[in-house]
Amino acid sequence: MEEVIRERVAVSDRTYREVSEFLFREAALLDEGRFKEWLGMLSEEVRYRLSAPSLSMSSHSLAPSRGETLLMDETLGSFKTRVQQLTTPAFTLAENPRPFTRRFVTNIVIEPANGEDLIHTRSNALVYRSRGAQMQPHVFSMSRRDALRKVTGALRLVRRDARLDESVLGARNIVALW
Repeated sequence: MEEVIRERVAVSDRTYREVSEFLFREAALLDEGRFKEWLGMLSEEVRYRLSAPSLSMSSHSLAPSRGETLLMDETLGSFKTRVQQLTTPAFTLAENPRPFTRRFVTNIVIEPANGEDLIHTRSNALVYRSRGAQMQPHVFSMSRRDALRKVTGALRLVRRDARLDESVLGARNIVALW
């Protein structure tokens, strides 16, 4: 996912505040484990992709080539299944007790509109995850590109393309990275 920084387009304070509050509320719901409420922030056609950079040596060049590895490709249906698993104690042995997680969302920029009914945004996120006294905490840094749509007066996430800033993950799972 190549980052293209465009000239800043003036958006109303109200739109910027609404988008920022949406992203902050989403982070809070996930941090608090309120996954069923979080599902209500997703559109019916949501597509959520998480990737990590990959480096490989090209057979034609001594320089490494850059690509990306897809780690998650989720829809509303797959998220409902994950939420069902996470909210059923018998299915959450690896996540019980639930890890402490804190999300920080920063650098929110609203992209120019292309005549669509979508609001395109870019942001950065930092996810801190701790699993108790014995394990080292994990910190994940990522860039995100989102598409949001107003549905009956409220914003809904239509698409997220998130790209981690590391190619080797030190964590055992990536549930915390929604």
